[in-house]
Amino acid sequence: MFFLGYTSALGGIHAGDPMLTNVSNITYSKLSNSIVNDDYITKDTTSSTLPLTEVWNYNIIYWAKFNGNLLAGNTDFALSSVSHILTKIREYGSYQWINIFSNLVTNESSLSFENFYKYCKAKTEYEVALVPVMSSGIEGNYNINTVTSDFNGTYIFEKDSGYNSNMDTYISSNEKYQDSSIINPLLGKYPYVIYPSENQYDTLSVQGFFNPLDSNKLPDFTALKTNYAYRTAFKNWLTDHKPKVLKSYTSEIWLGTVTDKPKDSKSAGLDYTTITFTFTEIGSTDDQNDLYTNGLTDVIS
Repeated sequence: MFFLGYTSALGGIHAGDPMLTNVSNITYSKLSNSIVNDDYITKDTTSSTLPLTEVWNYNIIYWAKFNGNLLAGNTDFALSSVSHILTKIREYGSYQWINIFSNLVTNESSLSFENFYKYCKAKTEYEVALVPVMSSGIEGNYNINTVTSDFNGTYIFEKDSGYNSNMDTYISSNEKYQDSSIINPLLGKYPYVIYPSENQYDTLSVQGFFNPLDSNKLPDFTALKTNYAYRTAFKNWLTDHKPKVLKSYTSEIWLGTVTDKPKDSKSAGLDYTTITFTFTEIGSTDDQNDLYTNGLTDVIS
């Protein structure tokens, strides 16, 4: 029996590396009482050379480099390769995603953001996805969560402003318009009906006591002068010629614009006023192009 020197026993550069092992259902990893350059866990067990890669890839579970911190995620990789984060939404069961927000990625703090999407129907389940987009334009993995949208009352929005009503609210006279012509022939009992275009849209009569959504700007409705100024401001907003989204607690929703002269009528004995206006449908909140064309989102793709 004889003893080998350290150099002979571990003659190769990777002679002391442990054998790669593929183990499923690992829930945590603990490292203690040691001096370590890298703590690296990957799903790739096909290579015998460590490190398996010089850059982050989708096989890596985590990679802590201990460069003055305990970060083990792919933040550095994301910052170098991701251009922006897309937020997408679709009604549960639908196949068509709608791009609703695009957040530019420039540094670590830009990976943390908050967005609020206003054009969801009541009593409806949605899927929301966060999707990294590479500098090349290629989309990464979809990170999907499910959320249920619900609310009370009636809301009307533009992109950066809106009002809601929970009192004396009515949406009535919902008429479906379609373009048609009736041709009466000289011979025959019945006419011909011709549809010269594909026009089909709703026209609604809306009434309600609408409040601005910003609670910090609610007027003092006990003051008649303030009440008058509020009514004037709301009617000016309704007639600014900008497309709007109207939605109700009944899960109905329309993309349209106000097409008449809004009227107000003070309720008997009360210091508040309901306002009535006609709303005509001009698009769909389920259509990416309609939202973008009407200025309700900044994202087209």
